[in-house]
Amino acid sequence: MLFHPHGNLPELSLYCGTFCIMSLDLGTQAKKSLLSGTSGYTHGMQSFGTMLGSLLTRRDFSTRSFARAVKSSKSSISGITNNERTPPLDRLERWADVLALRGAERQLFIDLGALAHLPQEAQPRFLAWYDEYLELKAAHNEYLHSRRVAER
Repeated sequence: MLFHPHGNLPELSLYCGTFCIMSLDLGTQAKKSLLSGTSGYTHGMQSFGTMLGSLLTRRDFSTRSFARAVKSSKSSISGITNNERTPPLDRLERWADVLALRGAERQLFIDLGALAHLPQEAQPRFLAWYDEYLELKAAHNEYLHSRRVAER
Protein backbone atom coordinates (compact mmCIF):
# COMPACT_ATOMS: atom_id res chain seq x y z
CA MET A 1 0.00 0.00 0.00
CA LEU A 2 1.09 3.56 -0.53
CA PHE A 3 1.31 5.62 2.66
CA HIS A 4 2.01 9.32 2.68
CA PRO A 5 4.37 10.48 5.46
CA HIS A 6 2.26 13.58 6.15
CA GLY A 7 -0.95 11.75 6.98
CA ASN A 8 -4.25 12.38 5.24
CA LEU A 9 -4.49 12.46 1.48
CA PRO A 10 -7.60 12.69 -0.70
CA GLU A 11 -9.21 9.52 -1.98
CA LEU A 12 -7.04 7.75 -4.54
CA SER A 13 -8.37 5.36 -7.16
CA LEU A 14 -6.23 2.33 -7.94
CA TYR A 15 -6.24 1.08 -11.51
CA CYS A 16 -5.29 -2.11 -13.24
CA GLY A 17 -5.22 -1.59 -16.98
CA THR A 18 -8.13 0.71 -17.78
CA PHE A 19 -10.51 -0.51 -15.10
CA CYS A 20 -10.96 0.98 -11.64
CA ILE A 21 -10.79 -1.80 -9.09
CA MET A 22 -11.36 0.09 -5.87
CA SER A 23 -10.85 3.37 -4.09
CA LEU A 24 -8.45 3.72 -1.22
CA ASP A 25 -9.12 6.30 1.47
CA LEU A 26 -5.70 7.22 2.80
CA GLY A 27 -6.96 8.61 6.11
CA THR A 28 -6.07 7.57 9.62
CA GLN A 29 -7.42 4.04 9.11
CA ALA A 30 -4.89 3.45 6.35
CA LYS A 31 -2.15 3.38 8.99
CA LYS A 32 -3.58 0.08 10.25
CA SER A 33 -2.34 -3.11 8.66
CA LEU A 34 -4.49 -3.90 5.66
CA LEU A 35 -3.92 -7.57 6.31
CA SER A 36 -5.93 -7.28 9.52
CA GLY A 37 -9.15 -6.38 7.76
CA THR A 38 -10.79 -3.89 5.48
CA SER A 39 -9.37 -0.65 6.88
CA GLY A 40 -9.01 2.09 4.32
CA TYR A 41 -11.18 0.60 1.60
CA THR A 42 -14.38 2.17 0.39
CA HIS A 43 -17.08 0.56 -1.68
CA GLY A 44 -15.76 1.94 -4.98
CA MET A 45 -14.73 -1.51 -6.15
CA GLN A 46 -15.85 -2.40 -9.66
CA SER A 47 -17.95 -5.52 -9.82
CA PHE A 48 -17.56 -8.27 -12.36
CA GLY A 49 -21.04 -7.46 -13.72
CA THR A 50 -20.09 -3.82 -14.25
CA MET A 51 -16.91 -4.82 -16.04
CA LEU A 52 -18.76 -7.33 -18.23
CA GLY A 53 -21.42 -4.77 -19.14
CA SER A 54 -18.73 -2.25 -20.07
CA LEU A 55 -16.89 -4.83 -22.18
CA LEU A 56 -20.08 -5.82 -24.00
CA THR A 57 -20.69 -2.18 -24.89
CA ARG A 58 -17.09 -1.61 -26.00
CA ARG A 59 -17.11 -4.79 -28.11
CA ASP A 60 -20.54 -4.03 -29.63
CA PHE A 61 -22.19 -7.11 -28.12
CA SER A 62 -25.79 -7.09 -27.06
CA THR A 63 -26.70 -9.23 -24.08
CA ARG A 64 -28.42 -11.63 -26.45
CA SER A 65 -25.54 -11.87 -28.95
CA PHE A 66 -22.99 -12.44 -26.18
CA ALA A 67 -25.22 -15.08 -24.60
CA ARG A 68 -25.39 -16.90 -27.95
CA ALA A 69 -21.62 -16.66 -28.42
CA VAL A 70 -20.92 -18.19 -25.01
CA LYS A 71 -23.82 -20.69 -25.13
CA SER A 72 -25.67 -19.18 -22.19
CA SER A 73 -29.11 -17.70 -21.69
CA LYS A 74 -29.84 -14.01 -22.12
CA SER A 75 -31.37 -13.95 -18.63
CA SER A 76 -28.19 -15.39 -17.09
CA ILE A 77 -25.99 -12.78 -18.77
CA SER A 78 -28.43 -10.02 -17.84
CA GLY A 79 -28.45 -11.20 -14.22
CA ILE A 80 -24.67 -11.13 -14.14
CA THR A 81 -24.36 -7.66 -15.69
CA ASN A 82 -26.95 -6.41 -13.18
CA ASN A 83 -24.94 -7.96 -10.32
CA GLU A 84 -27.83 -10.26 -9.40
CA ARG A 85 -25.96 -13.48 -10.25
CA THR A 86 -22.37 -14.64 -10.09
CA PRO A 87 -20.54 -15.72 -13.23
CA PRO A 88 -19.84 -19.43 -13.80
CA LEU A 89 -16.20 -19.99 -12.88
CA ASP A 90 -15.77 -22.80 -15.39
CA ARG A 91 -16.69 -20.46 -18.27
CA LEU A 92 -14.64 -17.36 -17.50
CA GLU A 93 -11.74 -18.35 -19.78
CA ARG A 94 -14.13 -18.95 -22.69
CA TRP A 95 -15.87 -15.64 -22.07
CA ALA A 96 -12.50 -13.86 -22.03
CA ASP A 97 -11.70 -15.52 -25.39
CA VAL A 98 -15.01 -14.39 -26.91
CA LEU A 99 -14.35 -10.84 -25.68
CA ALA A 100 -10.79 -11.04 -27.10
CA LEU A 101 -9.25 -10.07 -23.75
CA ARG A 102 -5.49 -10.18 -23.39
CA GLY A 103 -2.89 -9.50 -20.75
CA ALA A 104 -3.81 -7.53 -17.62
CA GLU A 105 -7.36 -6.89 -18.81
CA ARG A 106 -7.97 -10.62 -19.22
CA GLN A 107 -6.47 -11.37 -15.82
CA LEU A 108 -8.61 -8.67 -14.18
CA PHE A 109 -11.74 -10.11 -15.83
CA ILE A 110 -10.99 -13.60 -14.50
CA ASP A 111 -9.97 -12.31 -11.06
CA LEU A 112 -13.13 -10.22 -10.67
CA GLY A 113 -15.20 -13.22 -11.78
CA ALA A 114 -13.64 -15.35 -9.06
CA LEU A 115 -13.90 -12.54 -6.52
CA ALA A 116 -17.66 -12.32 -7.14
CA HIS A 117 -17.99 -15.73 -5.49
CA LEU A 118 -16.48 -14.59 -2.19
CA PRO A 119 -18.80 -13.31 0.55
CA GLN A 120 -19.27 -9.54 0.23
CA GLU A 121 -17.48 -8.82 3.52
CA ALA A 122 -14.39 -10.83 2.44
CA GLN A 123 -13.90 -9.06 -0.90
CA PRO A 124 -12.17 -5.87 0.39
CA ARG A 125 -9.87 -7.96 2.60
CA PHE A 126 -8.90 -10.14 -0.36
CA LEU A 127 -8.22 -7.05 -2.48
CA ALA A 128 -6.01 -5.63 0.28
CA TRP A 129 -3.97 -8.84 0.31
CA TYR A 130 -3.79 -8.86 -3.46
CA ASP A 131 -2.66 -5.24 -3.53
CA GLU A 132 0.08 -5.96 -1.00
CA TYR A 133 1.17 -8.91 -3.17
CA LEU A 134 1.40 -6.61 -6.21
CA GLU A 135 3.46 -4.10 -4.22
CA LEU A 136 5.87 -6.84 -3.11
CA LYS A 137 6.08 -8.22 -6.63
CA ALA A 138 6.89 -4.77 -8.04
CA ALA A 139 9.56 -4.21 -5.37
CA HIS A 140 11.08 -7.62 -6.11
CA ASN A 141 11.17 -6.91 -9.85
CA GLU A 142 12.78 -3.53 -9.19
CA TYR A 143 15.38 -5.23 -7.00
CA LEU A 144 16.15 -7.82 -9.70
CA HIS A 145 16.46 -5.06 -12.30
CA SER A 146 18.85 -3.06 -10.11
CA ARG A 147 21.01 -6.17 -9.59
CA ARG A 148 21.22 -6.76 -13.35
CA VAL A 149 22.21 -3.12 -13.92
CA ALA A 150 24.83 -3.31 -11.16
CA GLU A 151 26.33 -6.46 -12.67
CA ARG A 152 27.00 -4.76 -16.00
